[in-house]
Amino acid sequence: MIKHKVDNVKSRLTKFTTAKELKDVVKGSLAEIQKIFGGYQGRNLPPHAFDNSKKGKLKNLVKNNKLFIDGSHNPLGAKVLNEYLESLDCNKHIIFGMMANKNHNEYISYFKNISSLTTIDIPNQPNSIKGSALKTKLSNCRNIQYKENVVEAIKSIPIKGNDIILITGSLYLAGEILNLN
Repeated sequence: MIKHKVDNVKSRLTKFTTAKELKDVVKGSLAEIQKIFGGYQGRNLPPHAFDNSKKGKLKNLVKNNKLFIDGSHNPLGAKVLNEYLESLDCNKHIIFGMMANKNHNEYISYFKNISSLTTIDIPNQPNSIKGSALKTKLSNCRNIQYKENVVEAIKSIPIKGNDIILITGSLYLAGEILNLN
């Protein structure tokens, strides 16, 4: 997989027409190279996860458990995120919202050994899929439920000692959650 990513970076470096375009491509490519080789060892958060909430209204709901807020929204992001989750020895609960134009089934198919899946509505995003419709689309998933918002979702999850809650599926959802928190 790393060779494929490096090849993608190389191909982008050969397709520029102006100095500014080259600078932008190099900057983006360097960021991607750093993500590929920079620090993900299965011990830390995967490169695209950007918040392990340690305080706020939502963290108060989960008490001593970990609350991750992740912006991944495509199959590769789900795959990398699941690889990280597989390295953890605990129950994993996912709260999931996504834009309507994404491949919901493919995204969620990467997650293995999930204790519960709760779909929610993404507030203030008319192009998102309603959580109730998302639940229907994912009816082949076990232990799935729909709640209208993230607070209801967190309250509905039977959290035990070492469990984590992961909120994922959309950068818009992550932004709304961080604003709420």
